[in-house]
Amino acid sequence: MSGIFKKFKSGDKKITSHDAHKLYTVNVSNHTGSYVEAGYAQKRIVDNVEVDVDLAVFSYDSLYDGSKFEPDTYDVGGSVLEISPHARTTNGLFKRSLHDSIQSMYYTDSTNPANTQHNIGFEKEYRSLHSRAQILSVPQVMMGSGIVKESVIITSGSIVLTDDGFGNLIDTTLTTLSVDRKDVALDLNFDPLYNQVDKKILSAYSLNSLADGNDELPLDNKVRFFDESNYANKVVARNFIPRSAAFGTYIEFNGIAQATGVNRADLKLQSLFRIRHDDQFDYRDGEDFSILLRVSSSGTDQPSKDVVTDGGIYSDVISKSQNVNSGRYPYSISYINDNSSVVADRGKYRLKVSGKNKKKSVFTSVVPFADSDGFTTLAVVKNGSTITFWWRTGVGGVANTTINLTDVGDISNRAPIIIGARAVWKGKFKKKKKRGDYSTKRKPRIEYYRHFKGGIGDLTIYRTALSTTYLANIILDIDTSGTDNKVGNVFYNHGIITLTGKSQRYRQGLRSSTFADCNLIFENSHQIVEQEYTCQVKEQEYGFTLNPTIIKPGKGNEIKDFVAGSEWSPYITTIGLYDRNARLLAIGKLAQPIKKSTKYDTTFVVRFDS
Repeated sequence: MSGIFKKFKSGDKKITSHDAHKLYTVNVSNHTGSYVEAGYAQKRIVDNVEVDVDLAVFSYDSLYDGSKFEPDTYDVGGSVLEISPHARTTNGLFKRSLHDSIQSMYYTDSTNPANTQHNIGFEKEYRSLHSRAQILSVPQVMMGSGIVKESVIITSGSIVLTDDGFGNLIDTTLTTLSVDRKDVALDLNFDPLYNQVDKKILSAYSLNSLADGNDELPLDNKVRFFDESNYANKVVARNFIPRSAAFGTYIEFNGIAQATGVNRADLKLQSLFRIRHDDQFDYRDGEDFSILLRVSSSGTDQPSKDVVTDGGIYSDVISKSQNVNSGRYPYSISYINDNSSVVADRGKYRLKVSGKNKKKSVFTSVVPFADSDGFTTLAVVKNGSTITFWWRTGVGGVANTTINLTDVGDISNRAPIIIGARAVWKGKFKKKKKRGDYSTKRKPRIEYYRHFKGGIGDLTIYRTALSTTYLANIILDIDTSGTDNKVGNVFYNHGIITLTGKSQRYRQGLRSSTFADCNLIFENSHQIVEQEYTCQVKEQEYGFTLNPTIIKPGKGNEIKDFVAGSEWSPYITTIGLYDRNARLLAIGKLAQPIKKSTKYDTTFVVRFDS
């Protein structure tokens, strides 16, 4: 048998690999789409029987309903005692479980996808999840080793979604704002707090907010506040409640008004947000900026109208001022409560600007139009020597009024941005003496006034002047999802596509959801490994056969005489590849038998894909 087996040399083996791609077009109808190719069926072996592979794409609607998860309960016999109250998908899965799954896998850190699974997009990938999502699941037998980047096309009615190659799902049918991400100075997206809705949160911090005076980070704090700009903004939030609205999650401030100066200086006791000043908020001559926010308020319960020290008719929504009565600041937006002697002004908003030479202010000419949740959208745009105040006047109307800054002077300062109150430089106190310190230097103290009671959502600050067209569209809620058209994500290596856009356009009409009935096109990637073995047969080798017809009848293993004769000339029909334990691994069949030569060497090349 020594002539039957032969070891390969190192140079006899060659392994190469390459990626092959296949284009799939799947029609998803009622949450399910099967792929069938004419004249082709993918097979697999089950219990030694060849069966068809089910090439099916499924779509799911996921939902966080805000309640504690309660599964079905069963008795010892397996009968259902109580059915879970949570909504299910068409094939019986819990929408809540699906939502929790994608959140824990992909959306635990929306500002840094590198801290989550499938982190291939890095800084160019945008991830945001609120209480609802849609999911397309592509099976591994279809996606192979992954979905090819920039190959995804999803069509549902008039909506066309594609991927950008960085893990973002793009709505190509949206009219969006063309702004470089570096020009987004602050982007407070409250949607990651959807699972904290209706819970009072005492403190929350951005990842960049380290210990800073009153901002000590408690070790037991579980809430992180995510600023989705590309800047390392230090955001500190105190005493607020996340609430849910049609557009997503917003922040409700309780409007706490601290009566004494000591309490007013204690940040921990306030209900507000504070963003530390940085270069991207330093608006000098010739530098433009824009502010967009949703706001809801009530004139009947503003604390400032009842507290003498808070004073008067104004509650501050957002400001960048260390003293509203003096000093320079680029903006201060205030709500006019029902303590105003001018009844027609109640419910309006005021924009005030202060420069080194003069102060100027403007009011919304009418009470802004509010949606069904009670929210209106406000915008402030500095463009050159003017600042324009925008608001909504009705279902299809917007209005604006403009401040000329020509005679105002420099409006820049280094004050923090305060949301939900205003900061005022008040009394001074002596610096605490230390051993060897005889300084008499006094240190200023910040106190907080004019606390605002109401809701704020979708707050974004830009380092550029937004276009009039875009402002009108976003204030009117016309088919836009924000600063760009990124409405979901494609996780190429997992075969998961998510649609997380908040717009009602993805849940309208005959389509309960965009993914429920859609056309999906994608290209897969499948690695093929080619193995090549060079089989060298010397002239004196392999002059034997395993054909049983060479055995003499009734002679055990005795071979027939002609085998040893000069006319013996076997033919090669099969080449087998074995492991070191002589176990057959692969068989190569020749197209036709080849006579074994005894006069020269013969080379066979065996190739197969794995």
